[in-house]
Amino acid sequence: MFSALSETEDIGVLASVNGTPITLADVLEISSPQEAQLAVMYKEAELDKQILKLRKEVLESVIARKLVYQDFKAHDFKLPRDFVENNMDVMLKSFHVTSRHEMESILRENGKTMDEFKDRVYENIAVDALIYGRCYREVFVTPKDVFDYYQEHKNDFTSKSSIKLRILTLKKKGIHEEDALPLSAHLEKKMKGKSEEEFVEAVSLYSDGPNLEEGGELNWVNVEDLREEFSKVITEYKKGQVFGPATTDEAIYFFFIKEYKESHTVSYEEAKSKIRERMLDEEKEKAYHEYIGTLRKNAYIQYFI
Repeated sequence: MFSALSETEDIGVLASVNGTPITLADVLEISSPQEAQLAVMYKEAELDKQILKLRKEVLESVIARKLVYQDFKAHDFKLPRDFVENNMDVMLKSFHVTSRHEMESILRENGKTMDEFKDRVYENIAVDALIYGRCYREVFVTPKDVFDYYQEHKNDFTSKSSIKLRILTLKKKGIHEEDALPLSAHLEKKMKGKSEEEFVEAVSLYSDGPNLEEGGELNWVNVEDLREEFSKVITEYKKGQVFGPATTDEAIYFFFIKEYKESHTVSYEEAKSKIRERMLDEEKEKAYHEYIGTLRKNAYIQYFI
């Protein structure tokens, strides 16, 4: 049923919630950064499989949030309409945008307006507020609950070695299709020992991979989860090191190690705050799924994929 999710962005409506449409663009807006993360862990068919799985999960999440917003409106709840306006500068900073004029330009390029952006922000705030009130407000755990949890799950508190990378990508069927190999040879000589700022500059000049606006930066990845082609090239996990090229069927990659964390076992004192957060999250998740389940029973949801 979800095979269409793995195709191009030309697909229109994926589902509707009581008549409100959800498009592939709605899904990709959320899934794109995570899809870039998957590219350093999987390849080819497995990568496609993992992206499809992610998009299915995001689609269900979008459906759930639409249900909550409809519940918000059905009960005639209100938020101060000037809340968005009063907090606009903080919100723009979270989008890495420096001014409203810049935001308007970005929106215009994507066929949207500032009013539409404000409506979307209002909806997100309303949904978060209602989820908090319905699911999270009454959740709590005791210190004894936390200690018992640690005793029962000690094996879970050994963290794995993890790495945060910047990646420069030369796609074999991208903008460098005709000169990927000579450019790779040039970069191999040029990039050794370069600083992070210099690597980011090279990303902006040459890369046609993900997260260009963030200098090719990806989130933390467990070292053991790196693709085999990458782990063979990254021979030392030391902050500030540059490695590459790593050649795969689809691209040639260079890497900058932004951060590295060794594996270690976490003591109870170190872990207790995270355990409490985890237990609270589990209770919140349980309450959330019960709430969404109730909404789904009374909703008309159609899938068009």
